[in-house]
Amino acid sequence: MNIHEVVILVLAATVLVLGLTGVNLKDDLAQSERTLSRITRHLDSKTGGTILLTGDMISYNLKTFDSGKHWYATEYDEDWGLIILGEAEEVHPGLLEHIEAMDNIYTWSSVIGTPPPVDLLRAVGFAVEEKE
Repeated sequence: MNIHEVVILVLAATVLVLGLTGVNLKDDLAQSERTLSRITRHLDSKTGGTILLTGDMISYNLKTFDSGKHWYATEYDEDWGLIILGEAEEVHPGLLEHIEAMDNIYTWSSVIGTPPPVDLLRAVGFAVEEKE
């Protein structure tokens, strides 16, 4: 095998490796796009049940179509079509404030790792008595 054949063989192997890597990168990119799409869908909705400061227990399904600037109370019809009931604050007064306060508690606890401050707990209606 002469030097030219060796160079051609090395170049062919390099092209093959780069081609396979390109396929893997395309697969990784497609998977990343699917994951980002799922995360975005999750961030564009809030679903659950809670007890508001008023004592009312509610179930809710909120959607946003503008990355959280405006939230709408929604439900689904029998064919799973989306029905918009109105702006979330009009349909469920105080709900968005309550959800935000609860999110602050969860974030504090998971990121900081200590019990949240009293003001965060009181914001969602917890009765907190401080020891003297």
